This record gives sequence, C-alpha cells and structure tokens, in this order.
Amino acid sequence: MPSSKDYLNMLSSGQSTQDENIYGFIPGGWLPDWVKQGYNQSIEGMAQQVMQGKPVFKVDQDYDPNMMEDIGATVISFLTPTDMAAMFLGGGIGGAAIKKIAVNKIVKAGGRKGLAKGAVNNAFDKVKEQAKIKAVTGTTGLGFYSGLQSSLGQEVNTGDVDVVKTLKDTAIGATLGGLTGGLGTRAKQIAQAKGLGAKQAFAVEKGSEVGIFGTAGPLLEGELPSAESYIHAAGVIGGITISRGIAKGLIKPSKKELKGAELENKLAESAEALSLENARGLRGKEVWTNKKGEEVKILTDWTSTRRNNTILELQNVTTGEKFSKSKKDFFQKEKWFRKTDSAGKSVGLKMRNKFFKMAKELGMSDLEMKTEVDMALGKKTKLRKHSKKGREYHTEYGKLDNVGKGGYEQRRRLNEQLENKLYVKNKVNEWKSQGVIIKEASGESLMKKALSPEFYNKLMEIKTPIVDFLKTRKARIGSDPISKELMDITYSMDAGINLLNSRMFTLYDNARYTTKDGKVIKGLHNLKKSQREELAESLDSSKPSDINRVRNYRRILTAGYNMAKKSGVEVAPFEQNYFPLVIRSKIFRTLRDDLYKIIPKDERMLGGSLKDVKGLEQRIASAMKTNELSKESIDALNHIRDLMVKQKKRQVSFSEAFQSMRDEIFSEYVVTNKNLEIARNKQRLPNEFYERDAGVVLTDYSSNLAKKIGFIQHAGEKGKKVYDRINALHNKGLHEEANLLRSAFDAYTGKIEIDRKYNWSRKSKNILNDIVNFQVATKIGLGLAVIPNFSQVFISSVLKSGYAPFFRGSYKYLSDKGYRNRIKKYSGAGSLQLHQIIMDYRPKDVSLMSRFADLTTSGIPIPGTGRSFGFTGINRVNSIISAYTGYEAALKWQNIAKTSKNKARRNWAMSNLKDMGVTDVNKRLTQKNMARAMYEFSRDTQLQKNVFLDPVIANDPKFRPFFLFKRFGYRQAEWIGREFKKEVIDNKNAAFALRLAAGGMVGGTIINGARRMIGDMLAGRDIYDEQYRVGNDDFGLNDVMDNFQGVGAFGLISDIVASESKWRALEFAAKPAIIQDANKAYTTLQKIIKDTEDFGLGFHVGQRALRNIAPMFGTIPRRFMEGQFETTGQRKSYVKFRYSKIHPKILDYMIDGNDRMAQRLIREWNKSFPERPIMYDDIGPKAINRRLENKYEKRMNP
Repeated sequence: MPSSKDYLNMLSSGQSTQDENIYGFIPGGWLPDWVKQGYNQSIEGMAQQVMQGKPVFKVDQDYDPNMMEDIGATVISFLTPTDMAAMFLGGGIGGAAIKKIAVNKIVKAGGRKGLAKGAVNNAFDKVKEQAKIKAVTGTTGLGFYSGLQSSLGQEVNTGDVDVVKTLKDTAIGATLGGLTGGLGTRAKQIAQAKGLGAKQAFAVEKGSEVGIFGTAGPLLEGELPSAESYIHAAGVIGGITISRGIAKGLIKPSKKELKGAELENKLAESAEALSLENARGLRGKEVWTNKKGEEVKILTDWTSTRRNNTILELQNVTTGEKFSKSKKDFFQKEKWFRKTDSAGKSVGLKMRNKFFKMAKELGMSDLEMKTEVDMALGKKTKLRKHSKKGREYHTEYGKLDNVGKGGYEQRRRLNEQLENKLYVKNKVNEWKSQGVIIKEASGESLMKKALSPEFYNKLMEIKTPIVDFLKTRKARIGSDPISKELMDITYSMDAGINLLNSRMFTLYDNARYTTKDGKVIKGLHNLKKSQREELAESLDSSKPSDINRVRNYRRILTAGYNMAKKSGVEVAPFEQNYFPLVIRSKIFRTLRDDLYKIIPKDERMLGGSLKDVKGLEQRIASAMKTNELSKESIDALNHIRDLMVKQKKRQVSFSEAFQSMRDEIFSEYVVTNKNLEIARNKQRLPNEFYERDAGVVLTDYSSNLAKKIGFIQHAGEKGKKVYDRINALHNKGLHEEANLLRSAFDAYTGKIEIDRKYNWSRKSKNILNDIVNFQVATKIGLGLAVIPNFSQVFISSVLKSGYAPFFRGSYKYLSDKGYRNRIKKYSGAGSLQLHQIIMDYRPKDVSLMSRFADLTTSGIPIPGTGRSFGFTGINRVNSIISAYTGYEAALKWQNIAKTSKNKARRNWAMSNLKDMGVTDVNKRLTQKNMARAMYEFSRDTQLQKNVFLDPVIANDPKFRPFFLFKRFGYRQAEWIGREFKKEVIDNKNAAFALRLAAGGMVGGTIINGARRMIGDMLAGRDIYDEQYRVGNDDFGLNDVMDNFQGVGAFGLISDIVASESKWRALEFAAKPAIIQDANKAYTTLQKIIKDTEDFGLGFHVGQRALRNIAPMFGTIPRRFMEGQFETTGQRKSYVKFRYSKIHPKILDYMIDGNDRMAQRLIREWNKSFPERPIMYDDIGPKAINRRLENKYEKRMNP
C-alpha cells in the first residue's frame, strides 16, 4: 500500500489516469460506468482533471444512468479520502450537500444532452470550474463556499459580479443545510416517540432529508421540484451519511463527556492549580515578626514557584526597605513567625483550632489527621490508641514545633496542606453544582493512526490556522472550569461597568442645574457649552450660592465617591466642592506623543520606577533643551517637578517628573479613576491643561468611576481574581487558553491599547485611527446605514423572543412611565458608544477626524430633546427595545417552564432562562434582578462589543482597522447560525425559522424601498436597481433572499458595498475597507491627471473629479454628486459600461427560461437609462445566438 507521500505524488503526477488505476492498486478498467462517473465528479477526481486537462476515467458522452446508478454515482463521489477530508475541513452536512448538488446538477444538465445545450451548460468545463472553486474553498463552510461559487461563476459567464445575487446564493446554501439537519432530526425524534425502532427511525430521518433536499433545493433557486431532483437528493444524503460515518472516526477522535470519578479528578486538578495560585497571592500579604518585634513581608514566592530557592526577598513593613536573607537564618536561626495572616488577623495559638476545624469540615478521621501531621513533621510517629470517648487515635499534633517558642514552620505547613484540600473540595462541589461539563478526546482518530505522521501533521497545519482564524474566541477556549470562571468574571465585569455607567447617565439626565441668571435646566445633555462651563465653575466653588445651585450634581458625585469606597477602591480623602480633573484631549495627545519620543521600545519603561534608568535624565534634559519636546510637555515637566519638590522637600529629577507625567497619561487608557485615588494637591499638571466643560468632565469621570468599581468588584484588587486564574491555567500547561483569556480581559479593561506587542507605532496608530474614523463618518454617517438599522431588532431580539414580548414590552414602555424609567435605569442599554460597536474601543485621544465621525453618525438634532436622529440614536433605541423585549421574553419563558404540560417545551423554556442567568423558575423576575440579563441580551442581539464572540484577530489593535465593518456580517451570521441551531435543530422550534423568513421578506421590502426612494431623490433620477419594487407583480422566491440582505447588519453591509461603485462581494469579504478606499483615491487621482491632460485645468475637470471621487464619501454624497455633477461624457461612458454588464444577464435569464427576471431587468434599465433603451434587436434571436456562441467559445478556451 502506498504511503501518504506516494499518494500525494501520485495525484500530481497523473499515475492513476495513465493506467486507469485508483490509488495505484485498484484497476479502473473493469469498473462500471456509474462508479467511474462518481469518481470523476468527486473533488479528488476533479482535482486530477484540472491538473491533467482530462477526466480520470473516460465515460461515454451518451451514457444515461438509471435511477439506482445515478444515486450510486453520487454516493461514490463522497467516498474518496480527499472528499472525506474536505468534508471534515470544509465543515458540515449542509456545505458538502450543496457542493454535490451543484456538481450533479451541472453534469446532469449538460453531460449527456449534446452540443446544442453544451453551448450554455457544458459539463466538461463546468466541472472544471467547480474543481477550481473547491480547491480554493475546501476548508471553508457552506455559506462562504456558496458565495464564492456564485461570484466566480458570474465572473466567468458575464464578466461581472452581482453583489445581491452573491449574498442571496450564500444565504440559500446556509438555509438548505440548516433545514435538512434540523427537520431530519425532528422527524427521527417523532418516529422514536411513536415507538419505532432505531433502524426504522433512521430510515424515517434519511427519507425526510431526501424529501427536504429534493423539494427545498429547487424551490430556493426559483424552480419546481422534479423526479430528477429527488434522485440526486437520495444520492447526496446517502453519500453524506456514509462519508460522515467514516470521517467521524477517520479524522476526528470522538469526544466523551466525563462522568463520575473521571470528572471528579479533572475538576480537582483544576481546583488544585487555582488553590496554589490563590495561596501564593495570600502569602505575600502576611506580616512576619521576630523576638525583637521587627516586622517584614516575604516578597519571594517561597511556597510555590520559588520554593527551592535558598534566599528570601524581604521588605521592612515600617521603612519599606527591601533586603535578602537565607531561609535557614530566617526560619531556623532567627525563628521569624507570622504575626498576621493575609487578612491582617493575629495568627498566634489559633493555628491548632484552625487545623481541627478544617479537618472536621473535610470529614477526616483520627488516622487521616495523624497522617497529615506526620507529613508536616517529616517522619512517621508511633500509632497510639486514644482513651477519650469518640476518638480512635492520637493525632500527635502536640509534637509539632511550638508557637510560643518563636517558630511554627511545621504547623504552618500542616495548615496549608488542609487549606488546599478544603479549597479543592469546596471548589469541586461548586463546579458540580453549576453543572460544569468537561469533554475530552478518547484516543486518537483513525486518520492519525493510519496516515504517516508527516502527512497527518501537514494536513493539520493546513486545517488548524484556517479554522482558528474563523473561530470565535469562545470556541477556541476549552472546557476547563477555570476558563469558564474567567469568562464569567469578564462578562460580569463588563455588565457591571455598563450597568453602573447607564445608571450614572440616567442620574445626569434627571439632574437640575440653576444657572446664574436663575434659569432651571433639567438634564446635563440640555445644557449649552457656556452653561456647562458655568456648571464646572460652580462645582469648583465654595460660595454658598454656587453650592446651592449645583446640589443635584453634587449629590451624584458624592454618591459615586461613597460607592467606590464601599466597593473597596482605595479612595483619596473626601474633598468638599470637588470638581474632577480631566486632561483636555488636545493636550493629552501632545503629551502622549512626547512620551513615546522618550520611551524607547522597552516595555520596562511603560511601568515601574524611572528614577534609576541609566541615561534617562540626560535624554530628557536634551529633549527639553533642543525643543524636541513640545512647549506643553516642557511646561508640564517643570510644573510637576516644582510640585514634587514642595511635597517631598528634596531635589527631584526630571526622570521622576517624567514618570509622574507618564502615569498621568497612561491612567487615562486603563481601568482606573485617578480622580478617586489621587488627592488633588499631588503631582498635578498645570491648571490650563484640564477640561472645563462639565459635560465632557462628568461623563468621563463617571465612565472611569464605573470601570474602577466594576474592576474591583469582579476582578479583585489589581485584578487578582483574574490573574490568579490565568496563572493557574499556565501552571496546568494550558498556555493558549491562558493567553486568549488574558488578551480578552485586557481588551475589556483597555490595557491592550498600550501593550506594544498588540499595537503599531504611535504615529502609525494615529494615521490608522483617522482613516478608520473617516470610514465610519462616510460609510455610516454619510451612508444610508441608518435605514437598515431600523430593522435590526426584527432579525435579532424579536427573532429570538417572538413577537408577543416585543409588542407587550413596547406598549408598557410607551404607556407606563415607571416601567420606562426602570428599563432605562437597570438595562444598561445604549451605554456603548459607536466606537465600541464598530471599532471595539472608544479612544481617549479624540482627534478632529473622530469628532467628524461623531458628528455624522449622531445625525440630525431633535429640537428640545438634546438628542439627535442618526445611526447612534437608532442604535440606542434598538438597545432599549432589545432590553425590554428580553425582559418580557424571560417572563414568557418562566410561565412556560412553570405551566406547560409539554416536557420538551418546558425544557426549551428553562434552557432560555438559564442562558439569561435564571436557574430558579419560581424566582420573581424584576428589572432590577434581571439587569445583567437585559444588558447581555441587548448587547449580543445588537452585535455590540463581545470579544468572546469575535475571531481573536478582529480584536487585536494591530489588525482591528483592517476588519472594519466586516464583524457586522460575521457577528450577524454567527448569531443567527448559533440561534438557528439551538431553536430549530436542537429544540425543533419552527416558529424561529418562520420569523426569520418574515423579517427578511417584509422588512427587506420596506427597507430596500425606502433606501431606493432616498437614493432616487438625491440623484434626481431613477437609479438602476434589480431588486423587487412594491407594486410590481414579479415577486419570486429569489426576492425573499434578496430582501433578507437588506435588513439589519446585512443591510448595513449592502449599503457599504453599494456605496463603492460596483464592489464585488469577494472584494469586500477579502479586502479591508481602508485599502479599497486607498485604491479608489489612487484611481481618482489618475483620472484627474488624465482629464487635466485631455481638457486642461478648468471647471469641467473639477466637475468630473467630483463624480469620480464621490464613492469614497458614502451613499448620500455619491448619489447626490452622480446626479448633480456627472458630465455628459461621464454619463455616456457609464451607460455603456453598465450596458455591457446588464445586457448579458438579461440574455442569460432568457436562455434559462427565467422570463420574470429578464422582464424586470429590461423594465428597470429602460426607466433608469431612457437615453439607451433595450429594444427588440438587443434581445432577439440573433442576440441570444451570439451570447450562446460567446459562452461556448469561453468554455472551449478557458
């Protein structure tokens, strides 16, 4: 049998075709034609056909297989090693089935019908084109494959790509795969419920799948099912079933859910790692003393990672001085002992009581306690019977070292042993009560066993990066309970921060301020800039009249301070009449840029002391002297240095002042609130460096307050809860999981924004940020994205919950003021800013381009409300709608879980409640205790920031600008796919699928119509559009899919694509938006140069330039400029270009017998381009024959 390497060489060398052998040892000459045809139609067969220019097996062109042979050929096409590997790599029953249906349809349509039809659907070249597509997309899923197949096919046939058709074909593929898997499984379950045996239920399942494929496939393509479609479907389902059965064990090792002792051991292993990390952190807080009364802390991790070190690093508690001492001297000679534990409580003689208390909690016997004591002693003691009733043996605890004599190392070690055991026991019980599931691979896959290590590893090298690239962070994180806890901590922190932020903003919305001229104004957002500056002055004033006028705002600031203090934040002393200090954005950028001029590419200088860094003092002095630093930075350093000299009463170096400035700037990036933690009289920048607009300051202060409180409450002081778990994962060898979770946590806290390994240079990052802001301003703010954004809730929140909760919540929100206020107060809806939604972060250093983006996306101001109508406003409304819809859905599911007589329906409802954090179905649900659930439901259904549901690379600051806008489509498809699987496939909820179709069909019709109407109005004429228009009688099944591309996030993408001339679907998917605009700018520049050469400088060159550059600025400017500034020559060129693309499509529709679409294209063309109407001669018999001839020539000469 040939090796894996021989097999690959054989494929490329053509060995099997020369002697018609398969794999070099199965002779092909005696094989029946249906087997040969099946092999030719397989991916492996087509790959060889591409490499050699001819099929592997020669099959008579007139060969007409009967029904069984046709089915058999389809089954055979699934069973080559390459095809089974492609199924594994390409992913899923739906994807593989669509590929095979496409191949069979092409071959059946042209392979045996002769030369006449071969002009349009020649099987030989079509199959060859399929092979090319599959070679490119073998590792991708069904949706991407279908879109790529569609776009490449259009390019070959028409020389152009229709974006809407590409999106439609992608959706068709995904829909067909989902329907088959879900409804087939449901049919099997019904059969089992009626008492049918396993074999009979299996037959029902496969029969249902054949029926669904045979019916839905043609219908989704606008055709009626035929006997041939069911024959093909039978072969497809049969081939998939056999192939998947083999591939399941062939490629992937099976995974089993751990139970009993195996689960217990795995949980204990994780708990042990977490216990050791937790203990290590606690040891560093303990205070040790000696007979002299000296007090120190041990800085060395002496009980864990550095337990074998003979030297201890110590710090004097009184003086802060650090020094070293040997373990032997510390513990044995000088007999240091713990004075206080990590909580600051006296240790003393309580150690004995603690030991016996822990032993009791662990249920230890006398013998087990004695064994632990012997381990602490380091020797085995004599076993002695105990005379006391209820006791069996002496534990020999009294033989341990005596605390009263100054040493107790053995007792400490004994208690730590039991602390660890007790922690592990409690943690395991906690995880078990939460229903933690761990799955592990059982053995190796058959493929790994059968293939050579070299070939198997190469195969995995191809598969792993591609799959990981497409996977979400959550999918790449394993089932270790520590990882699950880390995710929950991060989610809890995110929810806590945004909920508190929302509550603070609600308070500001209701706060009243009395201006100096006596006018009372409610709501911070209703104050003019001059009034906001006056508010800042009044908050900073100690005058009784000013204090009285700002009392509402003072109560909010005082409540925030008290809340922070209660949560454990180490706040500075409380100050009366305090106004927070926030650096002005322009000053901030200047100081930050100067910092990076001094700080080299050495991460050690991003934190820690700089006083003793060699050469830094001279470097700073030189930069100040030569004006390398800005005037602002020089003033800041001098000011900080003078303040520090007064405070410390000694000489202060510029390195120390520079360190203070560094800390001041970096604190703006990460989770902190220096206004809470640093007293006002310490190390401040000059007063003129600080913002005096109370609107800017108070919102910034409150946001940072929420971040700091949320961080301390959920991550612990300095993030200890998080970093302990990350270190525990590293200690278990789970380095990839630890790194994924660390970067996710840093993304939430903002720390990732100053980590050099995740960022470009400061100058490059500034440029990219401005480019990104330009893209947001033009494609979102100056586009028509606000229109499809209206429909987002109908393909997300309402899709998940059903219509009743949406209508019920909407009625209550509009009619009940108390309900409305509670939703606003507790839901956290609308607290995320546009930058977070689109770019995953909100930059502190707001630039001019950022303000442009904010201006355009905010939209049109609504008089008297302080609000505006635009993308940001609609997104806020959608978030609120999603929040109350989620709450009402929870009430609905709770009622079903408590009252439904259908067990499956009860389980479905309880599953949805569990997803919202509700485990007790009898719990009274209020907006307050459902705050986190409402926030997370709104966040995820509205596709807002959730780093666990994005591909990892999309949240990397280096690559984030290049994924701009793409995460909308990714997240929408990922969410719908995930919920479709859960609702339709797992829980057989067909209503979900019906709502999905309704949202696309109705919503898309309305949205597309509105967008078309505005586009026509801006251009001043009809814009060519092939989509269905309300009022016409040519609506078809393909229009359902077309409309679906117009709603929600899909509609936003469609608008961006349409705004850039005729972008191709593949180009948008593969090429970053910023690169596409760069190409557009370059092309426009070339056209301007050429126009200048042709026409000379003048008005017409400028007019033509406006038309050429318009697509860079979004849909609205593009439509307006192409209608108002397009020259006659540009119009003629454009009509000629569009005709060359549309005319072949019309002819192809006519050839295919699709009169409905042919008539629609002719009608729309003649409305949009009356100067060049499509007449009879354009679509008559001669034109059709020329089209057939051209297509045939292309295929004969690819």
